[in-house]
Amino acid sequence: MGFDRIAVGLGIAAACLFGNASCGDNVQGTNCGEGTLEFEGECRPTDAICGAGTVFDEDIGLCLPGPIDCVRGTVADGNHCIPDGSVICDDGTTFNASSGRCQSDIAACGMGTVLDGVTCVSLDDAIAASHEEEPEPNDDDGLAGSLDVPNLTGNRTIYGCIQPIDIDGNGTIDIDRDSYRLTANGPSLVDISVDGIGGLSGAFVIRATSGALLDDGWSRTGLNLVSDTSRRQVFLPAAGEYLLDIVDGRSLLVPEPVGSTDTCYLASIRNIVLPTATSVDAIATGTLGTGVHLLSFGAQSDGDIVQDLVALGAPTSAASLAMVHMRAGRYAGGVQGGSSVADTTPGLLSTSNLLIVVEPEFNYSLDPVPFEYTLNHLPSEELVSGSATSVPVGDALGLEMAWTPVAKGDVVRLRIDDPDISVFSLDRRLVRETQLCAGCANSEFFYQATETGLLYLGISHTSALGSFDVVIDRLSQTPLPLAVDSQLSDLPLGPDGLGFLETVQEALAWTSLNGTPTNFVGDLQAQRYPRTSGFLDAEVSPIESLVLAPGSPRLHISDALEENLWRVSDSAFDGTADSESLELSLSSVSFADLLPTSTTPIELTAIAIAGGEVQRYLLRASPGEEVELMVSPIDAIDLSIRQLSEFESVVVLEDSGAVGELELVQIVMPESGQMPLSVQTATEAGSYDLSAAIVATP
Repeated sequence: MGFDRIAVGLGIAAACLFGNASCGDNVQGTNCGEGTLEFEGECRPTDAICGAGTVFDEDIGLCLPGPIDCVRGTVADGNHCIPDGSVICDDGTTFNASSGRCQSDIAACGMGTVLDGVTCVSLDDAIAASHEEEPEPNDDDGLAGSLDVPNLTGNRTIYGCIQPIDIDGNGTIDIDRDSYRLTANGPSLVDISVDGIGGLSGAFVIRATSGALLDDGWSRTGLNLVSDTSRRQVFLPAAGEYLLDIVDGRSLLVPEPVGSTDTCYLASIRNIVLPTATSVDAIATGTLGTGVHLLSFGAQSDGDIVQDLVALGAPTSAASLAMVHMRAGRYAGGVQGGSSVADTTPGLLSTSNLLIVVEPEFNYSLDPVPFEYTLNHLPSEELVSGSATSVPVGDALGLEMAWTPVAKGDVVRLRIDDPDISVFSLDRRLVRETQLCAGCANSEFFYQATETGLLYLGISHTSALGSFDVVIDRLSQTPLPLAVDSQLSDLPLGPDGLGFLETVQEALAWTSLNGTPTNFVGDLQAQRYPRTSGFLDAEVSPIESLVLAPGSPRLHISDALEENLWRVSDSAFDGTADSESLELSLSSVSFADLLPTSTTPIELTAIAIAGGEVQRYLLRASPGEEVELMVSPIDAIDLSIRQLSEFESVVVLEDSGAVGELELVQIVMPESGQMPLSVQTATEAGSYDLSAAIVATP
């Protein structure tokens, strides 16, 4: 149905209502016969004026959507017929949308053959495919298999069967979907096909499993409800793991199990060449099919913001849109779901090129599905340190925005002194997240950057009209690296009395951080943060805050690779930072790792210990488990078992045994699953045995 036909109907109706035209028999002033309407000076049948799928309503004089007749295998969806999954055409046939029947098709794979993504192959060759489904259950965590996206122009095939069973034992047959882990080593365009065997309507859903793609709900579906084969292109926006679910397509339409012992499939994944992108500066059009549409936009100035929207020409239940933004070969955001989707992408430089991928989230329509893409770009203002930046009020996003460049790894200090201004952090789509200051009188905040790019701020003014000035003091600091078993000597603090350090610790490490301040007025304060983008304290909370006293090192145990940011400062800074300096050292601590299990206790024998020596152990077990730790002297020495705190102050766990007697303690493991311990003597030297065993639960 064309919008022009509807417009014609609306125009005629308006003319009749105002008495400016000769209308049909049932309208006052008629000159035309029944079932006709005066149009352009002629009496015409109403069917010739109203478009397909509409009828003329004589009571109101309008062309309105009317009931349409849909053939077998389809149902009405507005003024279109869409598949309902009741007719699935098998090998060698294709669906006739006019008759609702399967008709012979010499282009389709013939009886006894299946599509391997390139050609039709015999069923025997399909069974000998490169990957074969693992035994059930193999949905979600119980994977049916793992495979990599092939190299460019390469092909991977999978053979499996969809055989619904009662997986959870509740007496109800469950939908069977075979879940494969698909790993991509970078952005890729893949052609995926699933050809059903034995009556299966082959279909698939591929979805993200982690990172920004998972946060954005990224997923794509291949579905064909009139054939046993689904095939489409899918753009994988990033390296990483995806989950590919293969299923009977009818189970996607109606969540009920479909399949039998004979319903199988051959799936294919091909890595294909990306098409050339079409440059766009405002509007582009296209038709959703089985491929992708690539558009490109070149930013016009630093800080450009792209707002774009893609919409179907007419809504349909059989198609849903998806859009992805790529910047410098990396995923910059994506949206999907419905007849229109919109997104916002900030952070463009004048040299940036934005790649826009438009594709269906799903599309099983029998008719062409046109779409229109619309792009708007908004400039924004750069905040220049020490200078007044004029910020316009009320831009198209409803926010007053400004930006400043940031470099990966740096900490950027921003200071504003204006009681009429409030500042907000913004997420990657420029939505307000955190209020950094309300009435920013003498306010400062620190942003930790883990990527090089542009940091946007939302700024509001209590009373400004048109525009207002923002004066910001900006200082970017690169944290100094402090490696294990190294030191930083005479570390000067910045003009605000602050310094930043970066430490990296490998898995299962025990380190000691020691600080010696010079000319400090107060204490040496230290705060440890994870290496995560965001404003310190407001968005990135400190893992710990502590005071480092000379000769009292901070012990830290890591059981995985850790990257931390440290902020160090004088607790009573008086503005004389030029005279203050700091020496910091990070040392490794020797220890023995004790990791008993329920079946394998730890047994260490003849451990030599010097008089007065402290020997450190890290006891590890599951939180809540009870561990029996015993030290047995071999020589006449007096041993003690001690728990170490973060500053290596001690809590004596057991020292009841006399010289030459064993020490035994039962320890309930804390939530961390770690307990740092020491074994030591007073003055005697000798040796001892140590055992650690999980206490069996009664």
